[in-house]
Amino acid sequence: MKIFIAEQAGVTRDRVQSILRSSDQHQIVGTADTGTKTVSMVRHIKPDVLILDDTLAETGGLQVAQQVSKLPLPPAVILLTGYLEHLVNNALLPTEACLLKPVKQHQLISALDKVCRINQGHIRGLMTRKQSAPRDYVCARHGQDFKRIPIDQVIYFMARDKYVTVRYDEGEVLINDSIRELEAEFKRDFIRVHRNALISRSRFSTLSRRGDNGHWAILAPQGDTIQVSRRYLSKAYAFLRLGVSQRHLV
Repeated sequence: MKIFIAEQAGVTRDRVQSILRSSDQHQIVGTADTGTKTVSMVRHIKPDVLILDDTLAETGGLQVAQQVSKLPLPPAVILLTGYLEHLVNNALLPTEACLLKPVKQHQLISALDKVCRINQGHIRGLMTRKQSAPRDYVCARHGQDFKRIPIDQVIYFMARDKYVTVRYDEGEVLINDSIRELEAEFKRDFIRVHRNALISRSRFSTLSRRGDNGHWAILAPQGDTIQVSRRYLSKAYAFLRLGVSQRHLV
């Protein structure tokens, strides 16, 4: 996740950078200490998240938040404040989260997790309206941190209870997206084989018949298996019969 830090106080700015650098999931793409510079750089860099001091010089933090919210793809904003009333009135502010200074590590991580999910929903909304390209990652909670999983590393999505399990090259994580949303967004890269499962088109190598247990999709390279329901079986066979260049059509 690309993060821009706009903070007037050097001590706070250094503290935030130290927290972010403790995880390889965060990329600091710029810093600024004035409102004017922040708006200009955010417009050019297009970060995912703006961590924003509410007492910036020249243009205050709240004014900056209002200005960047009008950008074509605005960042999620985490406001840093020394005023308790801003915390109380957080729902009325043009921001996704508000933290009281001095910044605590667990609170900043929790806020980043929150805005990651908010931004995913916002991006999906923009894609629906503008028919833009899908994301190249999904965002998942990983312990007290969060992790971006590149789509080309995902083997399958499996709906379980209230969450979706993402099986990828390095393991498994849970996400809040629904199977229906994932299918709509990533239909060129994944094919549905069960009411609760999407599998990667590029990892789908063959089908295996297991007697009375039905048909199972075999996925490369680890050999993961996902049951294929009767409803989607003909579609799965049709997919395998096509050449690689045509498989996105099924």
